[in-house]
Amino acid sequence: MRRRNSERLLLVLQWAGTLDHNLIARNFRIDSWDDRVLASGPEVKFASDFEKGTVELSGSRVIVITTEMFAALQRDLTRVLGAVGSTVLYVIGDSLGRSAFRLFRNGAGTDLDAWRELDSCFRMMGWGTLNSHMENDHDASTVTIGNSVFSDKTRSKQPNCDIVRGILRGWDNSSSGSPVRVQEVACIACGHHDCTFKLLKGP
Repeated sequence: MRRRNSERLLLVLQWAGTLDHNLIARNFRIDSWDDRVLASGPEVKFASDFEKGTVELSGSRVIVITTEMFAALQRDLTRVLGAVGSTVLYVIGDSLGRSAFRLFRNGAGTDLDAWRELDSCFRMMGWGTLNSHMENDHDASTVTIGNSVFSDKTRSKQPNCDIVRGILRGWDNSSSGSPVRVQEVACIACGHHDCTFKLLKGP
């Protein structure tokens, strides 16, 4: 199997499965595209079995769609359902964030450690890069997503990374145990360099 263009791929783990924490690899990279092994990196293996119709990341099945497919899905949801479509994406993201925390969070540590592990998750899945900065009052923090896969083929007049807002909320709520509100203040889809989110403690 060969890639026909440079289309970026969006990988979504089947969160109900199991994944060893040691499989988080900061140096994950694409090596080759053939009938069996699609990518590899330290302690990870991304393989496709055409006969079985499966794609796996280190033994866990994944769903692979292009960013154009995701952008079309996002557009259709908001076109058909309006604001409800944005809410659906936000709720899906929240569920992904909570599930990712259960699978990827490796032991105790500081809030910074937790965000570093989410950064590893983003990098390994090809979702982009993540940086977190705590504000002085400790009731707010800023998270920046660079090279976000969720905005790769999207153009919008307003920030629209509802699924990422949900992921960040689900992860932070699982980590801190406190309610948090997530606002997107800059978005690649709007022409900004990165997607930037403000996390505010409170309902």
